[in-house]
Amino acid sequence: MVIDTHAHVVPGSLIEMLRSERRLFPSVRLLADTGTIKMAFAGEAPTRPIASRLSDLAHRREWLASAQCRPSGSRRLDRCLWL
Repeated sequence: MVIDTHAHVVPGSLIEMLRSERRLFPSVRLLADTGTIKMAFAGEAPTRPIASRLSDLAHRREWLASAQCRPSGSRRLDRCLWL
């Protein structure tokens, strides 16, 4: 499975799913450090910390609208994963 978190949004539900369903995401590690979270994929080095504002869905909707970004197909900001 590919998880794209480059990101315009990282829903809290994604982080919770990665924590609670580790067997479904065996190549993803979450690293928590003093209020921040990093992800590491397939044994590689961790990403930069995930900015907390990326989980604020109201803020992200406003930002995406102001940047004229529009989800395509059935993608929605309140879904756990964009498919």
